[in-house]
Amino acid sequence: MREYTEALRRLCAEDHGEEAPYLLRTRFERNLYGLLVSFSESAFGRKPTGITEDHVRECAARCETRYDERELTAALSMAKLFGKFVYLCDTSNWSNDGQDPRLEMCRENIMQLCDLVESLEA
Repeated sequence: MREYTEALRRLCAEDHGEEAPYLLRTRFERNLYGLLVSFSESAFGRKPTGITEDHVRECAARCETRYDERELTAALSMAKLFGKFVYLCDTSNWSNDGQDPRLEMCRENIMQLCDLVESLEA
């Protein structure tokens, strides 16, 4: 899981001025989904079939072992963060002028999520 939290932290720290917005979105989504899958396998013993809150709840409901509620909270936070980021991407009309406020608007949530996942891993 560490590789995904580190990748998400790098996304927050990097300058994306010359990067096409769709590449940033792809990198973000790929790393967040990778984190969710890895985390869910560890916490629930299975992978979710998608990255929405419904997918996470279904995955947790099918868990055959007990899990900590903090793990469900963390997995749901990943789905909520995905929803927020996608909403910002899909409803934006920002010009492609080298700034990407979508990532900036999610930065605090991304960092908090990484902290939470890493604390649960320890």
